[in-house]
Amino acid sequence: RIYIINIVVTNNIIYFIYFIYFIYFIYYMKYKLIGIYILIVFILLLFSKNKTTYAIHTVFILKENILFLEEWIKYHIHIGFDNFYLYDNTGSKHQEWNIIINKTNKYGINYDKYINDEQIEKKFKDILNKYKNHIIYIKWQPKNENGEIKYGQSESINHYIKKYKKDNEWTAFIDMDEFIYMKNHKSIKDFINEKKNYNKIIMDMKNFDDRFLHVNKSIFDIDNSIKHQDIFFGWGRKNICKNSDLINTNIIHNIKVNNEKQYNPNNIDEIRFNHYNVNKKTIEWMKGYFKKNNFEVEKDNSMKRFKNIIN
Repeated sequence: RIYIINIVVTNNIIYFIYFIYFIYFIYYMKYKLIGIYILIVFILLLFSKNKTTYAIHTVFILKENILFLEEWIKYHIHIGFDNFYLYDNTGSKHQEWNIIINKTNKYGINYDKYINDEQIEKKFKDILNKYKNHIIYIKWQPKNENGEIKYGQSESINHYIKKYKKDNEWTAFIDMDEFIYMKNHKSIKDFINEKKNYNKIIMDMKNFDDRFLHVNKSIFDIDNSIKHQDIFFGWGRKNICKNSDLINTNIIHNIKVNNEKQYNPNNIDEIRFNHYNVNKKTIEWMKGYFKKNNFEVEKDNSMKRFKNIIN
């Protein structure tokens, strides 16, 4: 009798079996040391390629973020992110924002006064060198029909999907004034391992004081926040997505994936991103958007536990 048994194995396992046979042959051809050496190298390469990596994609203006960049990277490395795809959109102007290029941001804050170009260049080179195993830097300057550099966030996401999708397992799409927070998980890996049946993690935000109101402070010392309310759920959400399912998208607040299976926490503390953007202009915008005259504030020191670890 002939029995046909279907066994599903990965290509890596098949290659490994073939390689064992190869080493077995070399061994009995009296090249023992060479065979053992090749086997060790092969095993190391095999396991390094199988490591699950977690990435962050972001679009940023260098001068606006340089003062806070290293702390943002260090923190997210600490909670388990491996690679940072930094799309530098310096020189761009969003058509809906009233900004002065390389001087003020959409909140009207003049960041140009804090650091000069020479200091920026030196500081950024130091960061790139220090975190060279984590940073993929992309000079991102798409042009409009007038030849002007445009704000190209959606285009950068699609560029990432096309060029870097296969280099990581999961990717978070956030900005540099946003910090991912999990109350009961030490790492993003631990969190995602519990959500293996999903391919898209939804993150709501909690708003804290703007970074520029506390330029000389660590982000972990900023504890003034707007108390989260049910009306905030769904506003400005961000996503962490499984790379193999990513498809072209047109808005950062709803990254598209094939056969979407989203995990949507009901508790803001389970996973969220802290957005350090509250200033007078933000409050006025929120009053109009939510049709409220004021918002309840509170002290939230949940990030304090990271200060001595990161700094």
